[in-house]
Amino acid sequence: MSERRTEGVTGMLVYRVEDSNDKGPYNNDANEAVESLGWELQEAHNHGSGHPGPRHERGLRGFTESHVFGFASRSEAAQWFDGWLGKLAAHGYRLAVYRVPPRDVLRGSNQVAFIRRLGHKPIVSCDIRSALGADTREV
Repeated sequence: MSERRTEGVTGMLVYRVEDSNDKGPYNNDANEAVESLGWELQEAHNHGSGHPGPRHERGLRGFTESHVFGFASRSEAAQWFDGWLGKLAAHGYRLAVYRVPPRDVLRGSNQVAFIRRLGHKPIVSCDIRSALGADTREV
């Protein structure tokens, strides 16, 4: 697990794709266009695509509805969403970076889950394409 110490604060950096309402792209309770993108992502990321859902993620156990999902590195997020960055950006998604206490992080083989505490805001939030690079493949 990657940890950094800055100004006496220890925590794991977690890279999460989310919109201005702190919702991830798989959350389908948004407007119709965003909901459509969420279903499209879920369909593309199912069935042996190397994008297991949380319940099928190796090593990711014990998460609850209080957990949200992200990645342990920027490169893992870029790889996961490769081919989707343009569509995600067009729907208002950004890359948010959180500093999370290690006790609040569950680590799977691809994703991490963490509890976003009340009032916990990202330390950085930036354009998804500039943060993760260009798509290297088409979807």
